Amino acid sequence: MSQYRSTGGLDDAIASDGDKAFNSVNLRDQLNQLLATEVRESVNGRMEGYWKPRKSVESRTGALVSGGNPLQLPFLLVGTSVLITNATVTSGVVTLTTASAHGLSNGATLNIQGIVYTAGTDPNGVFTATTASASTITYPLAGGSGSYTVSAVTPRTEVITSTSKAFTFFSIASGTITITVTHGFAAGTTGLARIAGLTFTGVDPNGDRVITYASATTLTFTVAGAVTVSGSGTLSQVPINDAAAGNVRASCLFSNPNEQSKEYVIVALDTVAKKIDLDTYLVTTIDYPANQTVDAFTDMQQCFDKVILFRDRKQPLVWNGTAGAFTVMAGGDYTQPVILDDANNTVTSNGVATVTHAAGHGLVEGDLIEIIAIAGSPPTGPVIGNQYYVASITSATEFKMYVDWPDHAQHKITYTKPQSSGGGFMHLPGAPWGTYFQRRLFVPYYYDQSGTGTVTFTDRNIRDEVAISDILDENTYDQIYNQFRISGGTADQVVAMHGFFDDTMIVLNRNSIHSISNTSGNLTDTVVRELTGEVGCLARKTVLMRGNTMYFLSDNGVYGLEFLNDYNLRGMDQPLSKNIQPYIDRINPDKADKAVAVYFDNRYFLAVPLDSVAGANDAIGNNAVLVYNFLNKGWESIDTYGNNQFIITDYITASGGVRNNLYTVTSNGGLHQMEFAESINDRLSVSNLDNTIVTPQIAASLTSRGYNFGNLDRKRFTDTQVQMQNLAGETGEYSLSFAAEDPDFASTIGTTSTFLGGMLTPSTANEAETATIRCRIGGVRGFTGTLILNRTQGSPKIHSIMVAGSVTNRQIISQK
Repeated sequence: MSQYRSTGGLDDAIASDGDKAFNSVNLRDQLNQLLATEVRESVNGRMEGYWKPRKSVESRTGALVSGGNPLQLPFLLVGTSVLITNATVTSGVVTLTTASAHGLSNGATLNIQGIVYTAGTDPNGVFTATTASASTITYPLAGGSGSYTVSAVTPRTEVITSTSKAFTFFSIASGTITITVTHGFAAGTTGLARIAGLTFTGVDPNGDRVITYASATTLTFTVAGAVTVSGSGTLSQVPINDAAAGNVRASCLFSNPNEQSKEYVIVALDTVAKKIDLDTYLVTTIDYPANQTVDAFTDMQQCFDKVILFRDRKQPLVWNGTAGAFTVMAGGDYTQPVILDDANNTVTSNGVATVTHAAGHGLVEGDLIEIIAIAGSPPTGPVIGNQYYVASITSATEFKMYVDWPDHAQHKITYTKPQSSGGGFMHLPGAPWGTYFQRRLFVPYYYDQSGTGTVTFTDRNIRDEVAISDILDENTYDQIYNQFRISGGTADQVVAMHGFFDDTMIVLNRNSIHSISNTSGNLTDTVVRELTGEVGCLARKTVLMRGNTMYFLSDNGVYGLEFLNDYNLRGMDQPLSKNIQPYIDRINPDKADKAVAVYFDNRYFLAVPLDSVAGANDAIGNNAVLVYNFLNKGWESIDTYGNNQFIITDYITASGGVRNNLYTVTSNGGLHQMEFAESINDRLSVSNLDNTIVTPQIAASLTSRGYNFGNLDRKRFTDTQVQMQNLAGETGEYSLSFAAEDPDFASTIGTTSTFLGGMLTPSTANEAETATIRCRIGGVRGFTGTLILNRTQGSPKIHSIMVAGSVTNRQIISQK
């Protein structure tokens, strides 16, 4: 900016302040206390010395639902109740007679109450009408039989309450149909409803449709291919479809050891799981066993070549990783290992030992067995204590294993699976989650179990104990009494577990942190140590290791623990998140335990449920992401997504090509790729009804630190300068605003195009055009000044900002 070469003693000398790089956000200190390269706020931005808008989010699968349309109603259709005077059932069809005209038509939703029945299926409940006249109506009832009774006295209790309303057709234009009905819905309402009774040519408009408010007396819905529509019909609430649900209960990355460079994301819904191929994004269904569902948010883990779907206080479901459906994992009473000791039970030939046990061996392929005795004169080869894996099962009484013994005829060798070192083996104890580490599955030990058919789980009322599986056997746990009672019975609970080094597992409790070492060998040799009682973990899925430091969300914000050696650690003297404490204060405490985090591209991405203001408790899930840049050693952005239905439930880093990508699983089951492309819009799937994509604009903005020219006097801000650079081949634009404090003032300066005489565009193909924008602020007075930039076009980099002005409240006497 132009300045005089020299000024006199009474002149207002022009001063300037600015930043030629941007590294981190500081919301904690006062504006005038921020250091060079710090900014007040960065929304949807990234800092690499320069500042630029983040890349876009891309929907990869659309909605994932179990089958059909799940219930999604932001409104209810409330009709009137009509008395039933007679009810009969014939061949699975119920016929009702009403005391007055009911005003319903075919397809109406009926809520039937009060009919007394003597046999067959209950005729009361929610049904869909199949035929209707003025005062009769029918509906199907599988298994309906016998006779029905209705009261002959008043007031009657037998009624039809219809969540339906009659409507008339109004118009159709380009496939958008408008109907007239006194609906009572609120402006802006959209939801699923059932249309019945319209006549048409082209595509049938009847059925379950997404209805949108148009006016107080009209609603619209779109049917591609509908040509003509006429008549009148019924608008009904859609009955609940329990078989169709889009609730995401768990998700995990899966890679089949037998498929090279092939990865999938498995998403567990209420009644089925979905497998997503990360090469093609093709979605296939993995069924659950009959009558098995997942009815709460839980966890899913790959354990070697299997996928374990945990269910709190229930038997887990397990998928073999290749084909077929999930199966129910064995539970209840554990059958302790059988001693295999038949006479002359072993024959060895060409390195294969064939073992028989007439009563049944009870083994499966891959089981580990141990020699515990050898009868008579031991043959060459077998040694007591040696262990072998079952190679194949030839029958219920015979199996084979590979050995390094010479051939020999029948001999008696006594085998067994490894025996318990404590109180006997047990199955996986109905845990809600687990951590796979060193070929073992670590789970919280909340429940005891019993039963051989129907399994009963009994709450132990203990929340600080861990169970550890046998090696490569995720459903066998040795009950070593009190060995893994982590906090010794204090008022604490296990929140998370994370593998550390060699064979040490870190256990993060709610109020303390512990280690379990020596987990790769005999579990009687493990050692439990408390590492710190000063801090604990708030959200299980926020824990990650980077180098020798563990990061996680705690009550005090994001915390870090540095491991100095095997057992000594040093906690950060201040939370890592101290400079974004206003964001931490806005995390919804009721949903904070569902926060998730991931390490990707040298950043810590932390998805949190962020309330509109601190204490509002209005966040419904993880709607915002706090981004920490490890290279800059500072927080660089809060990412938002322009749609309150975009809720992140999990992060997954996996390969969709040569390099790993960052994916999120969202609450409607959709898989999205984060950091996808340079774009001004995200492409999001936010409905579990269909694959409709919404494209909200990415609201990227940068708010600078407070510029005060290094003194405490009031200033008169006159000019600002911004250096920006387009990405190669792009056009770009920002709008500029300026705000001052003491006195408070804010004004819009204009767009960069205004001062450049047009949009910043490349002079030649693929050129990354650079420009310096100089503009007047207008003599705004204040103690400190801040520049705000909002991206309106492209993704230009901001290289530097400078603000100029003069001090205005000098002393009136001359000074040297």
